Amino acid sequence: MTPRDRLLAALRGRPIDAVPWSCYSNLLPRGETERLLRERGMALITPVTPYIREMPHVEVLSREAREGGHAYTYRTFRTPVGAVTEKRRAEPGYGSSWIVEHMIRRPEDYAVVEFMVRDTILHPNFEAVTELEADLDGDGVALAWTTRSPYQQMYIEMMGLERMVLDRADGLPDFLSLYQAMDELAERIHRLVAQSPATLIWNPDNLTDLVAGGPTFDTHYAPYYNHVADIAAEAGKIVVSHFDGRLASLTHSIARTRLPVVEAFTPPPMGDLSVAEAKATWPDKVVWINFPGSVFLETPDEVRRFTRELLAEAMPGGRFVLGITENIPAGVRVEALLALADGVADYEGTSL
Repeated sequence: MTPRDRLLAALRGRPIDAVPWSCYSNLLPRGETERLLRERGMALITPVTPYIREMPHVEVLSREAREGGHAYTYRTFRTPVGAVTEKRRAEPGYGSSWIVEHMIRRPEDYAVVEFMVRDTILHPNFEAVTELEADLDGDGVALAWTTRSPYQQMYIEMMGLERMVLDRADGLPDFLSLYQAMDELAERIHRLVAQSPATLIWNPDNLTDLVAGGPTFDTHYAPYYNHVADIAAEAGKIVVSHFDGRLASLTHSIARTRLPVVEAFTPPPMGDLSVAEAKATWPDKVVWINFPGSVFLETPDEVRRFTRELLAEAMPGGRFVLGITENIPAGVRVEALLALADGVADYEGTSL
């Protein structure tokens, strides 16, 4: 089996010939290390967006600034009903950024953001998937980007957690109207992506029970997850849900959803739920883990031992993929990845 075939078989619950393991392609060191890992069966996972967004009646202005020794980007969105501005701080090590000032900070900002959502036009970009799959060949799989669920997008991208929680609790009409607009846009995105050539459809929710715990999940998340899972299944595709936070208190709620794959699942020592517990509670789901980043900071021998013992716990019964979905500190990246590959080989030598 190629790494691609093995990965897709594992995600469908079918027999495999070796440990299915993968890494986001942007996390890999280029050159000799990447070549060695691919030769040892690692699959490349590369996100791709099968559509292009357009907001024909929104003007977007961007400017860079340095403040207090840090780099920031300001993006202003001008619409016929007003303007909002988002401020992001750059993280130079991995080229990422995070929002430090959200676009919704006042009640009147809701109308502006809802206008932007309803003004969004989607254009198919299926060629991006076809070209990427051809480039990856048997060495990996394209992961088709959709969008976060409305509540996740609201607190992560639009308004922050405090405003989201308070405005939701108050039943603010503008909040509910924006949510409805976002839900409608998310459905359009999922239906379009399901028509693309991609097999794996990514639900990039970064879920954690710290935000989605208790009745919140059953009321505000589960219906959305069931709906997008059904859209994908009707098209013969697989929804891959990125749940990388604390999940122990959500175990049974997640079990009741129709989601087929929980991806970026982070076991101890960073997560609070073991792979064995998750598999026992989710008999119809595949657990695609995020290898705990803290382990990469240990010695290569410890990384190798941890990998071997993790596989001994997780592999029996199938429904498991070992994945790397978070940044690895540059100073230990090469030796840590090679040690992980050694741990995979150790397990295969004794158990497969």
